[in-house]
Amino acid sequence: MAGKLKRLQLHLAQAEAAARLQVVQTEIDARNAEIVVLDSATGSASKLLATDRQVLRKMRHADEELRVGLPPEGRRAAPRSTHNGGH
Repeated sequence: MAGKLKRLQLHLAQAEAAARLQVVQTEIDARNAEIVVLDSATGSASKLLATDRQVLRKMRHADEELRVGLPPEGRRAAPRSTHNGGH
């Protein structure tokens, strides 16, 4: 009888260990999923930041292109010096 009791206790301890192992495995899986989400969010934010920088550069260059691309009558002409005596 003592042998059967000891065997039952060992099976019970084994089942408890397996249950704890399953809890730990579930926690590991949850952390892996969190890492994937964090990497995705961080990557998206980095891409968005890079895209925002590109957009800002394009906007700044567009302003410059607008100034350069104005027709002659839209540009401010620098005063010309006269060669006929300063008038």
